[in-house]
Amino acid sequence: MLEYIEIDPDGDVILILASLEDEEDPNRLDQDAWLLEKEENEEDSTENTRKKQCPTCLQSFSSNSAYRIHICRAARDLDDASNESIFTCIKCLEDFDYAEDLHEHGFTNCLGASQEEVPTPIEPELSSGELEIAREPERQATRVRVSSKHLSLSSSAFKALFSRKFREGTALHNEGSIELSLPDDHPATLLILLNIVHGKFKKVPKALDLDMLTQMAILVDKYDLSEAVSLVSDIWISDINETIPTHMSEALVQWICISWIFKRRFEFKKATRVAQNYAESTIDKYSATSLPIPSVVINAIESTREKAISEITSLLHGYLVTYRDSKVDQCSFQCDSLVLGSITKNLQSLSLLNSPGPPYEGHSFNYLQREIARQEYPTLCNKTGSRRSNINDCRSVKMAIVKTVERLAGGLQGLNFGDCGRFVLS
Repeated sequence: MLEYIEIDPDGDVILILASLEDEEDPNRLDQDAWLLEKEENEEDSTENTRKKQCPTCLQSFSSNSAYRIHICRAARDLDDASNESIFTCIKCLEDFDYAEDLHEHGFTNCLGASQEEVPTPIEPELSSGELEIAREPERQATRVRVSSKHLSLSSSAFKALFSRKFREGTALHNEGSIELSLPDDHPATLLILLNIVHGKFKKVPKALDLDMLTQMAILVDKYDLSEAVSLVSDIWISDINETIPTHMSEALVQWICISWIFKRRFEFKKATRVAQNYAESTIDKYSATSLPIPSVVINAIESTREKAISEITSLLHGYLVTYRDSKVDQCSFQCDSLVLGSITKNLQSLSLLNSPGPPYEGHSFNYLQREIARQEYPTLCNKTGSRRSNINDCRSVKMAIVKTVERLAGGLQGLNFGDCGRFVLS
């Protein structure tokens, strides 16, 4: 049975979401009449069964509406919905009125691309006996009646979609109402957002857990709703911000995503500080799902981490070369040999003897800091009478290394929003 929710009884848009399953909602009505509307326009139904893929980021979408919303959001300059560059084929320079026309053109009819360059959707080859087994069961759906005016005022993505440049907007102006299929969105999260947009704050929860807050951040970024939810999101985040992990984990990556999208300076600085010190690779590798964290943020964290580890590696190898290759003893042959052996063994214990370069997979700055503090660099400086003091005192090696690491740690104190564009990975 199809679920039906009226957020705005006079709304002119029906959003078709994935099923809310067993979640109860006071808005839900028993509408058996919706069962009579299961057969939709054949052309639209056929069109929506085919996955749409963004040619820029390669993200796939289950419906044309979701695909066009993505294009609107990605364009950023949403006040200019007539930006023709979005609908111009980069191969043959042919212009199209609608985004999906350009998409279909790129798959089948572009004369400017060779056969090898044109991606072809892969259709599974199934025998008649396999067809029933391979076919996915039909999912229940949730229909939500909302207002296009509320959506347009709160979301620049919906504002662009409802303009006459897109088929949804043309249909809305000509027919007075439309249906949009958004099966890829988390339905319970989207329902909360829709209640906020329509001012139904009594139906908005006062607290969210981390996973739900992450889903909220994903949709807020997708539909450009950060301003509309700012007051409520501040309450949600302040309620659980003491749970930011102090070690590298998927939860920490979620906090980086949340704090970036909702522009929470304190949480962003705290979470990125942990990532700078504890990450052993780029932070996106710690998340099982793709989160909307911009590459400038990922690069800023990774570049500061790599730079700090690189300085430690360079310093240790500098001492290694000095004690190993210098034609003049730094202290005495015996003392130099003892220090050289200590440097070599310490580098080996840190897995840095072979001087690995960026991205230093498997190395975190915090690990190196802790291990270096425990390492020893024994000398014979007090036991030999022929010290040359070319580097002052062999006993200063450990002190110089520790001071350098402390200085580098002082530079890994988290990021501010304005810092992210300044860092570039080598």
